Amino acid sequence: MRLSGSANQGNVTQRGDGNSVDVVISGSVNAFSLSQTASAAGLTGNDAVLEQVGLGNIAFQTQVGRGNRMTLRQTGDDNFADLLQEGDSNLMELNQNGDENNATLKQLGDAAPPIIITQNGMASVSITQYGE
Repeated sequence: MRLSGSANQGNVTQRGDGNSVDVVISGSVNAFSLSQTASAAGLTGNDAVLEQVGLGNIAFQTQVGRGNRMTLRQTGDDNFADLLQEGDSNLMELNQNGDENNATLKQLGDAAPPIIITQNGMASVSITQYGE
């Protein structure tokens, strides 16, 4: 975890074995919460990446299950993201470039098709996707 800037707030919670997280925060008044759970044998843990560069970005990332991969990059100001994966073997990537992007992404179930989205300023998206 690498933090620079001022008044940034964050929380990382990992339960179970095999989880990995990489958090990079640069800027001020950014906030994040990242939670991962993986505890059964047979599949790897979850991997999460969070990068916030700018001011006033907010990120919620939650993965429940095993073998999930989630990447969130916020570059700009006042971006919001709420990402959830419940199940096994899911992939989600969100890139928020510019200012005032808003995203709520959910993958429920196992092996859902990947969600890969790029927002380039003042964009809004909400997706709920079901796997097996």
